[in-house]
Amino acid sequence: MNRIKRKSALYRYLESTGALDKGADAIRLAKRQYYLDYKREYMRAHRKERKEYRFVCNGAEAMTIAQAAKEHAMPQSRFVKQAVLAYIAKVYLVKDRHAVADILRALAQAQNSIQRIERKERSWLHRGSYAALEDVLHGLRRDIEANLKYPPTILDIVRTAISAHPYLKAQLLKMINNDTEIIGPQG
Repeated sequence: MNRIKRKSALYRYLESTGALDKGADAIRLAKRQYYLDYKREYMRAHRKERKEYRFVCNGAEAMTIAQAAKEHAMPQSRFVKQAVLAYIAKVYLVKDRHAVADILRALAQAQNSIQRIERKERSWLHRGSYAALEDVLHGLRRDIEANLKYPPTILDIVRTAISAHPYLKAQLLKMINNDTEIIGPQG
């Protein structure tokens, strides 16, 4: 039988129940009861701290979730959690997170390279052009990251297009009112 450290919670439990004085069988039973109680308390605290959701899918839904999770390179349960949270936050769940990270890393490296060149450059004439190039790169990085994480909705795209080209509003209304020009599911 393994020796129990005198300062451990298990030892205090065995001592309080009097199992130490009763022999090996009593110790074994008391240890078993201690671990059952410990696990019960741990799970109670765990459930209080974290919420678990369960849902049932039919075969087609399960296949859709499995395929989407595979495309996003995630386990199915993590994909469902991420997709729900992204939907609530109105954030796009990027399929290839690594490619996006590589693009952002490349832009950051280009920006750092420009900063290094600018520090080495002695001419004040060129410093201004390097700073302008760095600003363009920083803006590009910010815009790419924002558009990948928070892509514009169709409504935003339509509003932007109409504000830039007001004649599109009349064309769009004409398309909507004329059913023969609308392409898509009917019903």
